[in-house]
Amino acid sequence: MIKFFPNFPEIFAVMSLRGDGNMKINYCGRKKRSTNGNRRNFFKRNGISEDTVISALLDHGNKAVVISGNSSRYIEKADALLTGDCGIYLSITVADCYPIMFYDPVAREIALAHAGWQGAVSGVVSSTMIKMILRGCDPRNIRAEVGPGICQKHLEFSRSDLLKLKQYNNPQYYSDLSQEKVLVDLKKIIGDQLAAHGISGKNIAFSRECTFCHPEKYFSYRRDGKNSEGQVNAMVVISGMKENKVKEKGRLILAEKECLSFA
Repeated sequence: MIKFFPNFPEIFAVMSLRGDGNMKINYCGRKKRSTNGNRRNFFKRNGISEDTVISALLDHGNKAVVISGNSSRYIEKADALLTGDCGIYLSITVADCYPIMFYDPVAREIALAHAGWQGAVSGVVSSTMIKMILRGCDPRNIRAEVGPGICQKHLEFSRSDLLKLKQYNNPQYYSDLSQEKVLVDLKKIIGDQLAAHGISGKNIAFSRECTFCHPEKYFSYRRDGKNSEGQVNAMVVISGMKENKVKEKGRLILAEKECLSFA
């Protein structure tokens, strides 16, 4: 398991590893759940109730959804989730796409975005940032942590597909591999987008690891393809603000709408 935001103890943000099992949400009739129980076990090991986890059913687009205590546990066709409520845990799955975690410690708002090349090009970072700003966040206060994803040397594009990158169809975002193929730097695209929306470089942290390069540690769709059941194996990323636990007359209660203090 990888942990994020080490300087903010009020934030619980983690990513599972290959050894934790496939975390992809499976569809079982009309009920959306994990058929193998890996998600439930992962949440339990981390002291999280499954009922407090809100999961995005990804569309590889740019839809960002604000989450509250009344939200459904599964959000259709969303690639970014936001909340200002403590005790709610946002969730996405990744298997080469980059997870981006946002936190404004002043406004006390968090967001979690799923950015593959399609989501990045279509503006999922922009959609997330606009929603955060509308909810009172100042980009100068926002911290962004980008988890492991596919590195440039494994993100191959045919030259005929470069137009799909739209404004990022620019040599600064890819390098030549052959006469027919290029290698796209998705990490640079994401970094430039975060900076363009006012997040300071000192407040942006990138993982140095590539999901494709480490088969012992991560699932990778580009490397592994689909499993024997025709599904994609994936890791889960969770981000949430912890509820403040307060003792009252010898018993432990939860302080509503109050987060842990931060430096």
